[in-house]
Amino acid sequence: MTDVRTNSSSADGGGCPNGRCGSPYVDDDVARALRARAEQETDPAIQRELWRVYRDYVENAAQ
Repeated sequence: MTDVRTNSSSADGGGCPNGRCGSPYVDDDVARALRARAEQETDPAIQRELWRVYRDYVENAAQ
């Protein structure tokens, strides 16, 4: 189950490093798609990279 407030999953120990990857309340369509893809990824290395891309996108979109 994914916690949409922290983007972390209890099933995999947390997909988003530190559980802080932006707010679902400010995600636009691109951010939501990136987050969904990262949450669904099963390969840990790819998942980490997807979360990195998501974080970078959300941080830059907020500016």
